[in-house]
Amino acid sequence: MTTHKAPRARDYRRAKFGQAPGTPLVHTPMEVEQPFRLHAIRYSEHDSQHHPNIDLASAQALIHTLPATHHLWLDVEGRLPNAFLSWLEQQHISPLTLEDLQNPAQRPKVDHYEHYDYWVATMLRVSRQEDAFREQALREQALCANARKGTSVARQSRLMQSKALPLTLHQEPLHLMILPGQKVLVSIQPYCDGDVLDPVRQRLLNSNRQRFGTMGSWYLAYALLDLLVDHYFVVWGELEETLEDLEAQLEGAPNQKNNLLDVLHQYKYLAGQCRRVITPTQELVNQLLKHECQEVPVALKPYLHDLQDHLMQLKDYVDRLFEAGNGLLDLQISLHNARANKVMQTLTQVSTIFMPITFIASIYGMNFVHMPELKWPWAYPSILGIMALVAASMGVFLYRQNR
Repeated sequence: MTTHKAPRARDYRRAKFGQAPGTPLVHTPMEVEQPFRLHAIRYSEHDSQHHPNIDLASAQALIHTLPATHHLWLDVEGRLPNAFLSWLEQQHISPLTLEDLQNPAQRPKVDHYEHYDYWVATMLRVSRQEDAFREQALREQALCANARKGTSVARQSRLMQSKALPLTLHQEPLHLMILPGQKVLVSIQPYCDGDVLDPVRQRLLNSNRQRFGTMGSWYLAYALLDLLVDHYFVVWGELEETLEDLEAQLEGAPNQKNNLLDVLHQYKYLAGQCRRVITPTQELVNQLLKHECQEVPVALKPYLHDLQDHLMQLKDYVDRLFEAGNGLLDLQISLHNARANKVMQTLTQVSTIFMPITFIASIYGMNFVHMPELKWPWAYPSILGIMALVAASMGVFLYRQNR
């Protein structure tokens, strides 16, 4: 699947500045060229048919010829062309919904309109570069061990730079629309940043479809949302493993000069990103359970309660990870401050030892005519002895103070 980078939210808001609500956003030529793909699955309790990469006319024909016992899932990938937006308008889709379809940072929510229901969820995936990260670290360590001293420093600095957090989170909105008659579900993935919906497709095509056929598009929408929550648990597991690795690294080398402040800041940001996705998804499920969507089948409510429990559990897990990350960050900052204080303490002790010596040297460095000590034959070795005695006395005093 081709991956396209989603535009930034602030760029979208700048483009929408001053426009009336529901005004469609004019795409740039690069955005128009992004591929648009439409897949359809027609299904019932007993059979299913997959229609990949069809055009809009074929999708309309599938809707018009849909048997009474069947349901239809239209899965859209890529940026929406004007023809598809016009078709949505013919289905009585609100201009406000069309505007939300173009928002790359749309918050999860559920809206109930007269002719359709509209859900927005967030797809969240994690990619780990751990293998490449470890191989690079081992390779750099071997090079540094065999290299000359002059080049070892440069390679060691590259090794330190490679110690970044080997996790990357990818998120994009997933739009779900249950069209009039509750027999057609339209799912839209505007940016195709890693499709996670394939398990649901396989269940529709190869598994028992009784629940899909009985509760129709509502159960399919729930299944897609439940799949996204399952991926949230995968992300949580990766974050937990990363936290364990960081804890082991801190325990193994608590006084290492190459501190992990940057890595811990990255970890804290990723954990916060998960929290910002999970909390509005909880609100979405709560709205469905509070009968804000009157068309939700009664048979679907137990599944929504189960999904709500999973989200509550997941939120507790991520909150604990976030707090643990904060604790590690505070610990690393404390260790960094302790090392800095130790350096300052050492510099202060050295300055304290040399302060009386400097005072003595400054007195006899003055250019006065009448200084009888300057003419004594043993003046120079005597002054050096006094300096050495004072320095030794100060050293012994500071040593006893630090014990």
